[in-house]
Amino acid sequence: MGFATGLWGVGRCFILAPVQFLLLLSLGIDPDTPIRIAFGTSLAVILPTAIIGTYSHYCRKCVLIKPAIIMGIMGL
Repeated sequence: MGFATGLWGVGRCFILAPVQFLLLLSLGIDPDTPIRIAFGTSLAVILPTAIIGTYSHYCRKCVLIKPAIIMGIMGL
């Protein structure tokens, strides 16, 4: 999955969420539950990745603190 999304230039959750939804749906689970699990898993992957990426750039002194805080608050 990582190779395919890197090749296409999209995020991993772009493929992960629909695939996970379809797999859970094919298991016969109520349709409301798989979509929530897929979105929840996607967010659980995106949040730590964004935090680690921001911290990595901060350590290289490539982050403007004030705009980053404002954007972080707005994103939250």
